[in-house]
Amino acid sequence: MIGTLLASVGLPLLSKAVGGALRLIDSPIADTAADALDAVNDAVNGGEISLDQITEANRHLETMAEIESEQAKTALREINATMRAEAAADDGYVRRWRPTFGYCVALTWA
Repeated sequence: MIGTLLASVGLPLLSKAVGGALRLIDSPIADTAADALDAVNDAVNGGEISLDQITEANRHLETMAEIESEQAKTALREINATMRAEAAADDGYVRRWRPTFGYCVALTWA
């Protein structure tokens, strides 16, 4: 029962949210995408898309979110390792180049 409820919420909720956001964009492409998402909602509500298909789509969404999360974690680890290596460097220029660049950008904007 709970699995059925969760399966019926993920994809329909996402398509409604994204479709509503796309409606706010003044673009024929965004309108077309919103119309397509409305058609998906209608198909889900009309029973044209089965609960098993919705469950599989939700599983795919979860898997994609996990993959993207892991990619972001990996990228942040690499950036963090680079910044730590710069901060620990014996060369003063290497240690201070990032803050110096930040100050230059801030000064330029000011």
